[in-house]
Amino acid sequence: MFHAANSLIRYQGYRPGIKFQHVGLIEAVKRTIGEDFNELILKYDKLRIKRNKFEYQAIYNITKTQLKNNIKDAEKFVLGIF
Repeated sequence: MFHAANSLIRYQGYRPGIKFQHVGLIEAVKRTIGEDFNELILKYDKLRIKRNKFEYQAIYNITKTQLKNNIKDAEKFVLGIF
């Protein structure tokens, strides 16, 4: 999802900042693709927070069902951008 959002922003001639890239991308995508994707963007933001906890605090617990749903949401997000 990060790379799809990054591609969208770069395609429009923008670049994410050096700090807070993930947060900046979420905000830029919100403004770009509109209200129809608010639910997916919110899910993306929640996954960003979970990834951060896993990456920097080694805290991550997720069920197999949640993982499958997150993958489906990511596919919808990417297809919606392109």
